[in-house]
Amino acid sequence: MEKCREEAYEYFDKNIRPLPKKENGEFHVSKEKFYDNDVDAFRHAYTSGVFTQEESALFANLAGIYNKYKGTNPINVQNMDLWNNAIILPPD
Repeated sequence: MEKCREEAYEYFDKNIRPLPKKENGEFHVSKEKFYDNDVDAFRHAYTSGVFTQEESALFANLAGIYNKYKGTNPINVQNMDLWNNAIILPPD
């Protein structure tokens, strides 16, 4: 999942808009710039897409659901993340 996160940030940075970086070139990840926004939505959709290609749509969906429900985010954030995960999944 960490590899997908970095790939998503790299793609977003190069193709959508620049993301904040530290002096050493690493992304400067902060709640304000990377979460509950377009970057977060893209990261979720990207990761679901990768898991769908490498495993299956069912696996991607179940992994996304598990990841959300094991966390401590408020329900509205969980719902948004689940929606972002599902965007890339083909209908069964």
